[in-house]
Amino acid sequence: MSYHNINTTSSTQPQQQPQQTTQQLQGILTYINSEPLFRTIQQALDHGQSVGLLGYHTHTFEGTIGYMAGFNHLQATTRSVEQATVKKIKSLTVSLASIPASGETRTVSIEGENNASFILQIVNGSNQFYNFITRSFVSVSSPQTILRRSILGNRFNTNISFPSGGSSYNLILISDPNDPDSVLDLSKGSGAINKKINQVNNSTISFSLVTANSSTYTTLPTPANTTGSPIKLYDIDIDRDFTVTNVSTDANGFGLVLNRHPVESDFVFRQTQTVNGATSSSFDVVLDSVTDISVGMVLTGVSSGSLTGTPVVKAVDTKTLTVSLSSAQSFADGITLTFDAIGFKSIAKAIGVSMSLQSATAKAPVLTKLVRTAISNSTTINVEGTYGIAKGATFSGADVDNSSANTVQSVSASSTAGSFVCQVNQTLEENQKILFKGCSQTIDVATTLNVKRYPSSNRTISILLDNFITPGVGS
Repeated sequence: MSYHNINTTSSTQPQQQPQQTTQQLQGILTYINSEPLFRTIQQALDHGQSVGLLGYHTHTFEGTIGYMAGFNHLQATTRSVEQATVKKIKSLTVSLASIPASGETRTVSIEGENNASFILQIVNGSNQFYNFITRSFVSVSSPQTILRRSILGNRFNTNISFPSGGSSYNLILISDPNDPDSVLDLSKGSGAINKKINQVNNSTISFSLVTANSSTYTTLPTPANTTGSPIKLYDIDIDRDFTVTNVSTDANGFGLVLNRHPVESDFVFRQTQTVNGATSSSFDVVLDSVTDISVGMVLTGVSSGSLTGTPVVKAVDTKTLTVSLSSAQSFADGITLTFDAIGFKSIAKAIGVSMSLQSATAKAPVLTKLVRTAISNSTTINVEGTYGIAKGATFSGADVDNSSANTVQSVSASSTAGSFVCQVNQTLEENQKILFKGCSQTIDVATTLNVKRYPSSNRTISILLDNFITPGVGS
């Protein structure tokens, strides 16, 4: 560092001083007010460092310029350099809350004494530097990536634009080395203030349609995902509509039976974990992991063996990886357990998603068939293809006799021919249209969900079709 010199001129006679080493005596011209006057600048600076004085000033003794430690003679004789010259930088204040992936502008405040000089630099997790002119991060450091300023009054404020994209940021504050009077006033004596802010990536909630009757359906659709920041609060409605379709096969083409509209308990978060150690009639089960397992989840399936009752998770020990269940179970080592968080309150406990069901409807479009051949006083009705007709369905038409209970009793399947048997004898003309109720080839589902908080990382919420749709059967 270089220091500003304050030169004075003085002439005096040597004074009696305590003993000095030979080297020191050779370098001292004289003493002024008990302070040594040296022959060289370096000798004065070395002496100043040993006694806590910065800089130097000059005196003239018997025609020779000498050098004394301290910016001026008052500092040299009173040892008050710190009180007289130091300007303290006291703190760097900025919100350390995580930054959303979309980015954010935050105010950085540097507090201290008037005219204290500092340097601020910001570096991201990819070792890029913040350019204070372009307000963007660049790969190479330059004068524009160093903010050199002085505090006016007791505070300096500036706004920093943190960009979109996940990263982390270090804000580094030091005193300006070009101003020796400015210092960081830190209790631990560190030469810098370093504050770190993390940026959190967005997370995605995916939706999956789940059924144990996959052979009944054509390829199930995938409802659209929704993405947001896990550190922001939302209040948004999202519509998730989908249509499921019965396969057109003789083995499973007996339609879909809609039992009711979807409800909240049809939405679950499903997590599988592996048993670590066999159990025998035990309430406690050790798992390989308890990630996303929470109190209130229901154990709904096992890869081998069977369940006793409907076990509910009563406690989770994250240290021992032990789950306590509401009913005793016997499991083999290494089997897979399936846990369901049923409904949005339970889902929130498991993965932190805050979501609610605003509305849900399901509709079964009317299934129609044409009479293939004329029917005379018979319970067997030939139609042009049976796919979609299910046992138990009712039917109607211009000449259909429904004078008493009259449901489909059985179906002889065919894509273009086939027949069904009903309870009441019918007399129908060829090509007469018949309308069926209680079965359909497709089910249209419309849901509106309100999202308030996203999970910390990507998660999938399942919609259990089997809760409200039953595969039709032929007999």
